[in-house]
Amino acid sequence: MSSSPSPSSSPPPPPPPPKKVRFLVAFDFDHTLIDENTDVAVQELGGSGPLPDSLKAQAKKKVWTDFMQAVFDHHHERKVTEDDYLRRLDAIALTDGMEECVRGIREEGGEEIIISDSNSVFIARILERTGLSGHFRRVFTNPAEFRPDGRLSISYFHQNDDCQLSGRNLCKGRVLEDYLRERSRQGVDFSFVGYAGDGRNDLCPMLRLGEADLAFPKAGDRYSINAALRHAEEEHGRKLRAERCDWKDGRNILEKIREKLAGQRRRQQQQQPQKQQQEKQQHTKKHSSHSHNSQ
Repeated sequence: MSSSPSPSSSPPPPPPPPKKVRFLVAFDFDHTLIDENTDVAVQELGGSGPLPDSLKAQAKKKVWTDFMQAVFDHHHERKVTEDDYLRRLDAIALTDGMEECVRGIREEGGEEIIISDSNSVFIARILERTGLSGHFRRVFTNPAEFRPDGRLSISYFHQNDDCQLSGRNLCKGRVLEDYLRERSRQGVDFSFVGYAGDGRNDLCPMLRLGEADLAFPKAGDRYSINAALRHAEEEHGRKLRAERCDWKDGRNILEKIREKLAGQRRRQQQQQPQKQQQEKQQHTKKHSSHSHNSQ
């Protein structure tokens, strides 16, 4: 009469399939997700012509958000309508490859947010038109609305008095860190964070990234993030801790993220046999102890 195999000799269960690695990608908006600067695009609307020199001069003297309110007031006085704004916004295209990038990140299990010095009216319109609204968990930007009289009104996202790398109305690095803390309190932690941007105000969040993260400055001397990164390192000794990944189109960003995810999954698979062996040893030890106690 054959004896049944003891529990210790039974094969261990097969390892579970690797889980999708949870990660976060934060995007700037102007010249990152889209191929223009929304604030510049709307400066000539409804036949109003170029801005007067006296108004243009305020751009260097005021907080940018205050300057844009002056532009909106100028347009209102010249009977520029909400439809004039929306028609111009509807003509702005996404950056090459960016729709594929945004959709691909979601397919890979990533979480996406926008941190932008544009405004909520402009961003909402473009995301809605391009069908990408549902891909972003949060949009952090300056609140804006059309008043009953048709005037476009904008206000600061928050008051920044601490970060010297950022404007008075928005510190993107602070927004990013606050969001990570919020998600952690909700039980969500990310294996890595990616940040993509083109401008000087994207320096702060990039410098706050860690060694496991990815910094995506837009390639090209015309984009001020590159001069800002050089200045931070050469003049102040502040280097990126994150891996630097220059990009020209959205596909570059998606390819790098997929490359990083593939590496993480390989490591996860390599750790499975060791974990499985440890579980088998614990199972055997537990069974042996149970058999000894039952004698």
